[in-house]
Amino acid sequence: MIVLPVLTSSLLCASLLAPTAEPSPKLVPANSHASAKTLTVKLGALEDLSVKTDHLLVNNVCLNETVDLSKSQAPPGYADVQPARGLRPCVISVRMGYRTRSMERVGFTVVVTGLDEEGEPLWAGTASEIVGGNVTDVVSCVIPVIEDTLSQTATVKIRVMTKPLSSVGIQPPPPPLPALGR
Repeated sequence: MIVLPVLTSSLLCASLLAPTAEPSPKLVPANSHASAKTLTVKLGALEDLSVKTDHLLVNNVCLNETVDLSKSQAPPGYADVQPARGLRPCVISVRMGYRTRSMERVGFTVVVTGLDEEGEPLWAGTASEIVGGNVTDVVSCVIPVIEDTLSQTATVKIRVMTKPLSSVGIQPPPPPLPALGR
């Protein structure tokens, strides 16, 4: 029979929380040319907004609140929700145009947050894509909310994060195997 020593929970926690002599080094990806930009604008100035990073241009941001959703418009499982106190389920649809600014493949994420008069978040949504170079298209997201949430939105904060993907995951081929002699 083999007997293994057992650490008590207090000893285990103490050993996990004990400070180490040297801080662990931060891992930095080999291709760390990511860029990001954050802008906050009043709701009325949203259609004139243009967010430009090193790799991407995002513009023509449109917001729309839809009430009384049909099953085809609603996110999965949302059309059947019966909110309390007479509130009707609805969604905020966010659509925005984008254009890549180079021939490189680019991965990007756009985070859109609606803020009230005090700057508190009311709703938020994200859209992500990986696209080739010189692409112009539209990206969108749908955010489930309660009715009249968009009318309470005073400002919109948009953060665009991009990263070129031309060399991510590409490794040189392995060297050829030596010939086996008999």
